[in-house]
Amino acid sequence: MYTLYWICSPEHTDYNSQGYVGITNNFDRRMKEHLVYPNAILKNVITKYTWEKLIKQPLAVNLDEELVLLAEEMLRPKDKIGWNITKGGGKPPKPSGKQAIGNKSRIGLIKYKIKATKDNVSVTLSGKNELKAFGFTPEAVYKCLNGKQSTHQGYRFEKIPPLNGNTLGLLSSQ
Repeated sequence: MYTLYWICSPEHTDYNSQGYVGITNNFDRRMKEHLVYPNAILKNVITKYTWEKLIKQPLAVNLDEELVLLAEEMLRPKDKIGWNITKGGGKPPKPSGKQAIGNKSRIGLIKYKIKATKDNVSVTLSGKNELKAFGFTPEAVYKCLNGKQSTHQGYRFEKIPPLNGNTLGLLSSQ
């Protein structure tokens, strides 16, 4: 069974034209994938608002595959609506090979989160894959965290211990 969902900023009111609409058969996993591998628009949105401040909500749950694909296509009938890059009605890409194995083995093993701040805008990241997904060079970030470098790409970095051992805050690990 599938879920049709909407990621939006708190001021958004129209899921037909604002935010990001997607589908998944595992909501928690898909939210983690968006955080680690966001599309170019979502990457900028996450940097602007922070992942924690974005609203991530199901619009419809327990739909069969045919119905959820149709619903997404109705809400995103063409490319570049809201934060979506491509039109709806297709299946989201899945991490494969080494990338998928690496993601699964790292969940829950991250000792701290990394807060990146530039011009009073912050984003909180967990681990090397997320740093790379946001275009950071992990080695340079770790130099900043260890005091060997003050900034990387104009960002300042600090370590933040995860709450209750959960590296992604509100998302449960798999």
